[in-house]
Amino acid sequence: MAKGANDVWNESILKLTAYLQKTHTHPGIQESLLTNLHRWCHGAFTLSNFQEDKVNNATTSQSSIG
Repeated sequence: MAKGANDVWNESILKLTAYLQKTHTHPGIQESLLTNLHRWCHGAFTLSNFQEDKVNNATTSQSSIG
């Protein structure tokens, strides 16, 4: 990503993080979303190896529908 694009991306991730915390999103879902957005940005595959089975299932389901 170009420097300007990185700045926009990083600012957006910070805003998303704050929103997820403010709305009391489940910590496992927060971790899944933020981890997988980071992986997507860097061209890596979706990770669904989190501590809770329900988070893994939700991550896998979301990944399968895009």
